[in-house]
Amino acid sequence: MGKLKLSITKFESVFTRKTKHNTKKRIEAIESYFLEKHDLEVDFEDDQDKCLAFVMQFIQDDDVSEEAVFNEILAILEDRYSIGEPFFIANVDFEEGLTFEALEEIISQKFDGTALSQDSFEFTDIQITKDLIEKYIAITCRYTEYYLNPLTDHIEKERSLLSGNLTVQFDFDSKLLITTKSSYNKAVNKIIEVMNGALWSKAVIKGFYAQNRMRNKALEIEYDPLTLLVINLVFKKLEEASYIVEGVNSLIFYNNGAPRIKNAKLGGIDLFQDSDIIERISNGDRITSVSIKISKEYPEEDRNVQADLTIDFRGMLKIILNESTSIEYELNEITHEIFHLINQLIVSEDTQTEGTTIFTDKLLPNAFKARTFYDFYIDKIESDLKILLADKVQEIEKYFFQEKIKRK
Repeated sequence: MGKLKLSITKFESVFTRKTKHNTKKRIEAIESYFLEKHDLEVDFEDDQDKCLAFVMQFIQDDDVSEEAVFNEILAILEDRYSIGEPFFIANVDFEEGLTFEALEEIISQKFDGTALSQDSFEFTDIQITKDLIEKYIAITCRYTEYYLNPLTDHIEKERSLLSGNLTVQFDFDSKLLITTKSSYNKAVNKIIEVMNGALWSKAVIKGFYAQNRMRNKALEIEYDPLTLLVINLVFKKLEEASYIVEGVNSLIFYNNGAPRIKNAKLGGIDLFQDSDIIERISNGDRITSVSIKISKEYPEEDRNVQADLTIDFRGMLKIILNESTSIEYELNEITHEIFHLINQLIVSEDTQTEGTTIFTDKLLPNAFKARTFYDFYIDKIESDLKILLADKVQEIEKYFFQEKIKRK
């Protein structure tokens, strides 16, 4: 009896610790476990206590091994979960003439339910679903990353590192591959490697890197091109697509040329109204991630979509939807729409000039609400004038000196 009590005590401790974070996703995973493993449909209402109480009652009432149930649930709790619903975006270049039916046959043959391995990863529990009308193929699987012995170059199955679930969806007409259900970049990259091997000579999957594409299009302008894309998206493109931007809650900046702080993450409310943000943009800082609260009404369908949207440009384009009550097809719909807006901005030759105009007309005036930035900007004007009018340096210095005295 003492052994069972110790087992329960240990389980309760791990359960409580693990469900403190990403509670909703972990409890939903346990609900799925009881449905798939024990044919029990349960709803814990995102309540940790209800979930734990049910597990304890279950091992007492049913003829099951408490050790097996505990180990299976603990394995679920050890999974790597993402905050929000992450979507990684990749392009697919199909061989000319490749039909959806031919792609479907290739995928079905390669992912027929057997386990697949790629380096230190193993993909299991593979299932394929198809939408022949929309021309979607979705592959769901479970990944496990094992320790890879550097001496033998063999994986050690007794030493698993991380595990979780992945869904990969081919959008044939849009030539996109969207990976979701996990934010673990390494697992996403490995499943893409597996697919590229399966599709060899028929298709090539390449991660979508918006940052690189904007860098290659950079004009001789004062501000960073990716930052101008973000400004254009937030203040123009989303509105044109009938989205309401209710607030900008987080921005991550990068500036390799900065003397001290090269990376900065800033959070708050309506961040583009803050003079520190304006100063960073004026200094050429690049926005590499933006989080905004969005909503969109669909009057003809009598529904309203709301979400905290994060667009992360730091690697393969990642769109994260958090704090949303939307169902899966609505999240997919938002993701596709946001991606196409970003892609339109990348392709357009007007994105940077429009972004500059928005920044100058709508955002830059906010900076003058702060005296420190006002002084900074006046100093910049003085410095620029001295370069342009090198023969009038003394007159320029005298004028700005007198103006500074007036402002004190």
